[in-house]
Amino acid sequence: MQYIATYNSTLPLWQSWLHRFTARRLFFMLVGALLFLAFAYLYLINATVYNVVQYGRLQNQNAQLTLNVDAMQSTYISQESAISLALAHQDGYQNVASPQFISASAAPIPGAAFAVKYP
Repeated sequence: MQYIATYNSTLPLWQSWLHRFTARRLFFMLVGALLFLAFAYLYLINATVYNVVQYGRLQNQNAQLTLNVDAMQSTYISQESAISLALAHQDGYQNVASPQFISASAAPIPGAAFAVKYP
């Protein structure tokens, strides 16, 4: 059956457009829309469950990494407290009699990022 798209001025536009759809065509369109929405709903529920599970895994991984960082920090602090002046002297370091510092008033060297003033 061929439908001609004409506008009947006595009917509102939506009614003149709607008369082209038979009950059977409208039924299949609604069933198709319902199936699409059902699959979209199932997909979104699946995505939500997947994201919740991934969030839990990331929380566990974050807790494990925090424990590892805490252990490394405690190891670092214990090793840092073991460093002493005697250990530095044993490794060959010496005390500096007159320390030299970078002067803020030194003229900058062209092309250098900083300037050092030597006495």
